[in-house]
Formats: sequence, structure tokens, C-alpha cells
Amino acid sequence: MDDNIKRKILVIDLKEIKEHLKNNNKRGIKIVVPKIFFGDSLLEGIYWKHSEMGKPNKVCKSSDFIDKNLPWFPDGPFAISFADENAEQDTHSHEKHWEIYFSEKDFGAHYIIQTKEGNHTVPTKEGDIKLPNGGAILFGPGVIHKMELSGLTMVIEVPAVFNDKKKFDP
Repeated sequence: MDDNIKRKILVIDLKEIKEHLKNNNKRGIKIVVPKIFFGDSLLEGIYWKHSEMGKPNKVCKSSDFIDKNLPWFPDGPFAISFADENAEQDTHSHEKHWEIYFSEKDFGAHYIIQTKEGNHTVPTKEGDIKLPNGGAILFGPGVIHKMELSGLTMVIEVPAVFNDKKKFDP
């Protein structure tokens, strides 16, 4: 919920990655980078899209995802789990870690971004994410979300923090 995080959500459609690799003859594609290189430009918004051949690649700076309130000594550098459409999903957030979802199947989420106003927290942005071709969704600390899964999905938490899940009523 800390407003010092520049980027709280990143959405990467698997179709966009495949299209980029096919059309740009690149061996790989960097989307989150430590520094902006010559020929790249900063991504605006939460949705990453592939660039046309000869056009700058849209990237996010790694530092845009830093939350200085995250623990310096977590329970581990990351945690990995898997889920599918049979896994019960709830509306929740995490205060001390990022949650990254990846699937090659159709999936999405509903999210709410909050900000602090004095001693209160208020919703400032709400939306739905749909990735019919699969892809990745990254939620930063404090972003309330509920996933909609339809196939095998990998979930990565960075860093690993025990008991860092706050549930919300639907």
C-alpha cells in the first residue's frame, strides 16, 4: 500500500511474447531490466505489448518494483506453488511480497489498488485483467486481487514470507 512503489501491476500476454519473437527475429525478449539500454523505451501503463521490428522495445525498470517496506531478511528469496481451475480462489492481498502468476492457458484477475489517506486506506483503481492466450500477471504488495484460473498456473512469491496473506470478503 506504500505509494513509493512506482509500478504495482504488470500484465504480459503470452500471445504478445510469441508475436514479438516471431516478428523481430530475436532470441529472447527482456521486459524488466536493471537499466534502460539504447534502443529501449519505458513502458507506460500495466499492459506490455510487443514492438514492431525496428521500433524500441518497451521495458520496465527493475527499480520501479522496489518497495522499501519489504523485509530485508525474508523466510527465503522466493516461494513457488502451482494451481489450476479446481483450486479455490479468494480475494486477498500480500503486504510483504510480490505475487507472480504464469499460465499458458486462459486466465485473469480482478484487482483493486489502494492508497493511504491519513490513517485510512481507500481504493483508487479497480479493474479486470483477461489473458485469453495465457501470460503473466505481477501484483505488488498491497494490491487486492482474485484470480480466475483455467489451467495449470505457476505462482511465484518474491520474497518468501510466511503467513503474509490478508483475505477480504467478496
